Amino acid sequence: MRGWLLLVCGCGGQAAPCPRAPYDCSNAHDVPVTIEIGTGDPDLAEWTPLPADGALELHDGPQGGYHVYLQARVRGLCPSAIEFSRTLRAPGDALVLRRQMSLVRMVDDGDGSWIFPRAQATFVCPPEVSGVDMAGRALEVEALLTDVPGCHDDFDPRSGGATATIVPTCPEGDGKCASSAEAGCSAR
Repeated sequence: MRGWLLLVCGCGGQAAPCPRAPYDCSNAHDVPVTIEIGTGDPDLAEWTPLPADGALELHDGPQGGYHVYLQARVRGLCPSAIEFSRTLRAPGDALVLRRQMSLVRMVDDGDGSWIFPRAQATFVCPPEVSGVDMAGRALEVEALLTDVPGCHDDFDPRSGGATATIVPTCPEGDGKCASSAEAGCSAR
C-alpha cells in the first residue's frame, strides 16, 4: 500500500517581505515625524482632510462587514515599508472595539510628504466586542505608523501616531448595515 506524505513548511517568526520601493531613505529621519489622518479614494493616491463632523460613509466589504477608507500623510519615516496599525475605541474609553494592521509602502504626494498609494480600507463593523452599535456614533481612531524593522538596514525604526474622531455612517437605504449585528453595524 502506498501513502502520500504532505510536508508543509513555514518560516515562523520571520517578518513579511518588505514592500520596497526605489527610495533613498538615507535622509528620511532628518525631519521630525509628523502624521495626519485623512481620507481618500480607494483607487488613487490622494489625501483629503477628514470632514469637520467626522462623517465617513461605511462601505460593504467583500467578505461581509463594513469599512471606511483612511489615508495618512507622513514626514520623517522611510516610505519603503510602513506598518499601519489602527485601533477604534469610543472616545475616552480604553476598550478596543476594532483593530487592524497593514504593511504598506508610501508614495510621494508632490509636496514633501508621503501618502499611501490608495486610501486603506479600515474595518469598523462588526466590532470585536458584541452588542455595540458602530454606525452613527463618534469613534476615536488611533493610528500608529512605523518603519518596518529589518526593511531599513541603515537606521533604527521610527514611529509616530495620530488620533482622529470619525463617525461611520451607513449608506442611505442599506438595511443590513443599519439593522444587522452579525454582518452590519447595529447592536441589534
